[in-house]
Amino acid sequence: MFQREWLRLYFIFGEAYIEEASLPIIEAALKSGVTMFQLREKGPFALKGTALIEYGYKVKALCRQYRVPFVVNDDLELAMALGADGVHLGQDDVSIEQARAVLPKEMFIGISATNLEEAIIAKKRGADYIGVGPIYPTLTKADAKIPIGFSRLKAIKDHVGDTPIVAIGGLRARDMPRLKKYHIDGAAVISEIGYQQDVSASVISFLSSYN
Repeated sequence: MFQREWLRLYFIFGEAYIEEASLPIIEAALKSGVTMFQLREKGPFALKGTALIEYGYKVKALCRQYRVPFVVNDDLELAMALGADGVHLGQDDVSIEQARAVLPKEMFIGISATNLEEAIIAKKRGADYIGVGPIYPTLTKADAKIPIGFSRLKAIKDHVGDTPIVAIGGLRARDMPRLKKYHIDGAAVISEIGYQQDVSASVISFLSSYN
Protein backbone atom coordinates (compact mmCIF):
# COMPACT_ATOMS: atom_id res chain seq x y z
CA MET A 1 0.00 0.00 0.00
CA PHE A 2 1.26 3.47 -0.90
CA GLN A 3 2.52 5.59 1.97
CA ARG A 4 2.43 9.38 1.67
CA GLU A 5 5.64 9.65 3.72
CA TRP A 6 7.50 8.30 0.69
CA LEU A 7 6.93 11.65 -1.03
CA ARG A 8 8.92 13.67 1.53
CA LEU A 9 12.00 13.82 -0.71
CA TYR A 10 11.41 12.22 -4.09
CA PHE A 11 14.58 12.07 -6.19
CA ILE A 12 14.20 11.81 -9.97
CA PHE A 13 17.25 10.91 -12.05
CA GLY A 14 18.74 8.75 -14.77
CA GLU A 15 21.81 8.19 -16.91
CA ALA A 16 20.60 10.74 -19.49
CA TYR A 17 20.81 13.64 -17.03
CA ILE A 18 24.58 13.72 -16.65
CA GLU A 19 27.76 13.00 -18.60
CA GLU A 20 29.41 11.21 -15.69
CA ALA A 21 28.22 7.94 -14.19
CA SER A 22 24.87 8.41 -12.47
CA LEU A 23 24.87 5.38 -10.17
CA PRO A 24 27.27 6.87 -7.57
CA ILE A 25 25.04 9.96 -7.39
CA ILE A 26 21.92 7.85 -6.97
CA GLU A 27 23.54 5.71 -4.28
CA ALA A 28 24.74 8.78 -2.38
CA ALA A 29 21.22 10.20 -2.44
CA LEU A 30 19.65 6.94 -1.30
CA LYS A 31 22.22 6.49 1.44
CA SER A 32 21.60 10.04 2.67
CA GLY A 33 17.86 9.61 3.09
CA VAL A 34 15.81 10.33 -0.03
CA THR A 35 12.44 8.70 0.54
CA MET A 36 11.52 7.62 -3.01
CA PHE A 37 13.38 7.34 -6.30
CA GLN A 38 12.10 7.65 -9.87
CA LEU A 39 14.03 6.37 -12.86
CA ARG A 40 13.38 8.87 -15.63
CA GLU A 41 15.33 8.18 -18.79
CA LYS A 42 14.34 10.73 -21.45
CA GLY A 43 15.97 12.78 -24.19
CA PRO A 44 18.50 12.26 -26.99
CA PHE A 45 21.06 10.62 -24.70
CA ALA A 46 18.62 8.26 -22.99
CA LEU A 47 19.46 4.59 -22.66
CA LYS A 48 17.26 2.21 -24.62
CA GLY A 49 16.60 -1.50 -24.99
CA THR A 50 18.88 -3.93 -23.19
CA ALA A 51 21.13 -1.13 -21.90
CA LEU A 52 18.15 0.51 -20.20
CA ILE A 53 16.97 -2.74 -18.63
CA GLU A 54 20.46 -3.54 -17.31
CA TYR A 55 20.78 -0.02 -15.90
CA GLY A 56 17.29 -0.24 -14.41
CA TYR A 57 18.16 -3.44 -12.55
CA LYS A 58 21.24 -1.75 -11.06
CA VAL A 59 19.17 1.20 -9.89
CA LYS A 60 16.49 -1.08 -8.47
CA ALA A 61 19.15 -3.06 -6.58
CA LEU A 62 20.38 0.16 -4.96
CA CYS A 63 16.83 1.11 -4.00
CA ARG A 64 16.31 -2.31 -2.44
CA GLN A 65 19.62 -2.04 -0.58
CA TYR A 66 18.53 1.23 1.03
CA ARG A 67 14.85 0.25 1.30
CA VAL A 68 13.61 3.09 -0.86
CA PRO A 69 10.57 2.67 -3.17
CA PHE A 70 11.56 2.42 -6.84
CA VAL A 71 9.41 4.14 -9.49
CA VAL A 72 9.66 4.08 -13.28
CA ASN A 73 8.59 7.07 -15.35
CA ASP A 74 5.81 6.41 -17.89
CA ASP A 75 7.10 3.07 -19.28
CA LEU A 76 4.71 0.33 -18.18
CA GLU A 77 6.66 -2.47 -19.85
CA LEU A 78 9.90 -1.40 -18.21
CA ALA A 79 8.20 -1.02 -14.83
CA MET A 80 6.84 -4.56 -15.05
CA ALA A 81 10.10 -6.01 -16.38
CA LEU A 82 12.05 -4.48 -13.50
CA GLY A 83 9.44 -5.26 -10.85
CA ALA A 84 9.16 -1.61 -9.85
CA ASP A 85 7.12 -0.52 -6.85
CA GLY A 86 5.30 2.12 -8.86
CA VAL A 87 4.97 3.98 -12.13
CA HIS A 88 4.60 7.70 -12.77
CA LEU A 89 2.45 8.90 -15.66
CA GLY A 90 2.28 12.28 -17.36
CA GLN A 91 -0.78 13.86 -18.93
CA ASP A 92 0.27 12.60 -22.38
CA ASP A 93 0.97 9.03 -21.29
CA VAL A 94 -1.51 6.15 -21.02
CA SER A 95 -4.50 6.68 -18.74
CA ILE A 96 -4.71 5.39 -15.18
CA GLU A 97 -7.41 2.95 -16.31
CA GLN A 98 -5.17 1.53 -19.04
CA ALA A 99 -2.27 1.25 -16.62
CA ARG A 100 -4.36 -0.46 -13.92
CA ALA A 101 -5.54 -3.01 -16.48
CA VAL A 102 -2.01 -4.32 -17.09
CA LEU A 103 0.00 -3.51 -13.97
CA PRO A 104 0.20 -5.79 -10.93
CA LYS A 105 -2.28 -4.85 -8.21
CA GLU A 106 0.44 -3.90 -5.77
CA MET A 107 2.09 -1.38 -8.13
CA PHE A 108 1.10 2.20 -7.27
CA ILE A 109 0.49 4.95 -9.83
CA GLY A 110 1.41 8.62 -9.63
CA ILE A 111 0.08 11.26 -12.02
CA SER A 112 1.47 14.64 -13.06
CA ALA A 113 -0.87 17.64 -12.90
CA THR A 114 -0.18 21.21 -13.97
CA ASN A 115 -3.53 22.70 -12.99
CA LEU A 116 -6.57 22.17 -10.79
CA GLU A 117 -8.65 20.39 -13.45
CA GLU A 118 -5.95 17.79 -14.10
CA ALA A 119 -5.49 17.23 -10.37
CA ILE A 120 -9.21 16.71 -9.76
CA ILE A 121 -9.41 14.22 -12.63
CA ALA A 122 -6.36 12.36 -11.31
CA LYS A 123 -8.00 12.10 -7.89
CA LYS A 124 -11.29 10.85 -9.36
CA ARG A 125 -9.47 8.21 -11.38
CA GLY A 126 -7.72 6.88 -8.32
CA ALA A 127 -4.16 8.16 -8.52
CA ASP A 128 -2.14 7.05 -5.51
CA TYR A 129 -0.39 10.41 -5.53
CA ILE A 130 -0.29 13.56 -7.67
CA GLY A 131 2.86 15.38 -8.75
CA VAL A 132 1.95 19.06 -9.01
CA GLY A 133 4.00 21.68 -10.82
CA PRO A 134 6.17 23.15 -12.04
CA ILE A 135 6.22 25.49 -9.05
CA TYR A 136 9.17 27.46 -10.43
CA PRO A 137 10.81 27.49 -13.88
CA THR A 138 12.90 24.39 -14.48
CA LEU A 139 15.66 23.58 -16.96
CA THR A 140 15.61 19.80 -16.54
CA LYS A 141 12.41 19.23 -18.51
CA ALA A 142 12.33 20.48 -22.10
CA ASP A 143 8.52 20.51 -22.31
CA ALA A 144 7.86 22.00 -18.87
CA LYS A 145 4.67 24.03 -18.52
CA ILE A 146 4.33 27.58 -17.21
CA PRO A 147 5.13 27.71 -13.46
CA ILE A 148 2.05 27.65 -11.24
CA GLY A 149 3.55 29.06 -8.04
CA PHE A 150 2.59 28.34 -4.46
CA SER A 151 -0.86 29.94 -4.53
CA ARG A 152 -2.13 27.52 -7.18
CA LEU A 153 -0.38 24.64 -5.47
CA LYS A 154 -2.28 25.46 -2.29
CA ALA A 155 -5.56 25.73 -4.22
CA ILE A 156 -4.98 22.28 -5.71
CA LYS A 157 -4.23 20.84 -2.28
CA ASP A 158 -7.42 22.40 -0.89
CA HIS A 159 -9.50 20.73 -3.62
CA VAL A 160 -8.00 17.24 -3.69
CA GLY A 161 -8.07 16.79 0.07
CA ASP A 162 -6.43 13.62 1.34
CA THR A 163 -4.83 12.55 -1.94
CA PRO A 164 -1.05 12.68 -1.40
CA ILE A 165 0.66 15.54 -3.25
CA VAL A 166 4.30 16.09 -4.11
CA ALA A 167 5.42 19.44 -5.53
CA ILE A 168 7.93 19.61 -8.38
CA GLY A 169 9.78 22.20 -10.42
CA GLY A 170 12.76 24.29 -9.36
CA LEU A 171 12.32 23.62 -5.65
CA ARG A 172 15.14 24.20 -3.16
CA ALA A 173 15.61 23.25 0.47
CA ARG A 174 14.44 26.71 1.53
CA ASP A 175 11.00 25.93 0.04
CA MET A 176 10.38 22.93 2.30
CA PRO A 177 8.93 24.88 5.27
CA ARG A 178 6.35 26.42 2.95
CA LEU A 179 5.41 23.01 1.57
CA LYS A 180 4.94 21.78 5.11
CA LYS A 181 2.83 24.83 5.98
CA TYR A 182 0.48 24.05 3.06
CA HIS A 183 0.35 20.34 4.02
CA ILE A 184 2.12 19.27 0.83
CA ASP A 185 3.68 15.86 1.42
CA GLY A 186 7.07 16.65 -0.04
CA ALA A 187 9.24 17.78 -2.94
CA ALA A 188 10.30 16.00 -6.12
CA VAL A 189 13.82 17.07 -7.01
CA ILE A 190 16.27 16.56 -9.87
CA SER A 191 19.03 19.16 -10.17
CA GLU A 192 19.14 20.30 -6.54
CA ILE A 193 20.31 16.81 -5.65
CA GLY A 194 21.67 15.25 -8.84
CA TYR A 195 23.79 18.20 -9.96
CA GLN A 196 25.28 19.13 -6.59
CA GLN A 197 28.91 18.57 -5.63
CA ASP A 198 27.86 17.31 -2.20
CA VAL A 199 24.80 15.14 -2.79
CA SER A 200 24.56 14.05 0.82
CA ALA A 201 24.60 17.61 2.16
CA SER A 202 21.84 18.59 -0.27
CA VAL A 203 19.63 15.67 0.77
CA ILE A 204 20.15 16.40 4.45
CA SER A 205 19.37 20.09 3.89
CA PHE A 206 16.05 19.27 2.21
CA LEU A 207 14.99 16.81 4.89
CA SER A 208 15.99 18.98 7.84
CA SER A 209 14.21 21.97 6.31
CA TYR A 210 10.90 20.08 6.27
CA ASN A 211 11.16 18.54 9.74
